[in-house]
Amino acid sequence: MDVPRIGCGLLEQRHYTVTRKATSAFERNTEAMTAQAKEDAAHFCAAQGKQLRVLDVVVDKPFYATGYASAKVVFKAVNPGEPLTSEPVRLRRTGILPRSR
Repeated sequence: MDVPRIGCGLLEQRHYTVTRKATSAFERNTEAMTAQAKEDAAHFCAAQGKQLRVLDVVVDKPFYATGYASAKVVFKAVNPGEPLTSEPVRLRRTGILPRSR
């Protein structure tokens, strides 16, 4: 897997993203990429004295030879003890899916 990219976006409040992308078409384990992205996000938050709150997980696993698999975690860095809000955690999978007949 590649080196993680941590980006900052100002949506409604401060949201961050961590993306892990395969380095070849042969890497297809998106569960491992997701776990590594969550670990990267937790380290990022800990370095700021904050806690991780995952908002969304986007997994892309296209057909072989049509692109590289990736996992993106959208998260907030919150103060320890901050109450949970009603923000849902979503898991989305993208890519080309075969048609069912």
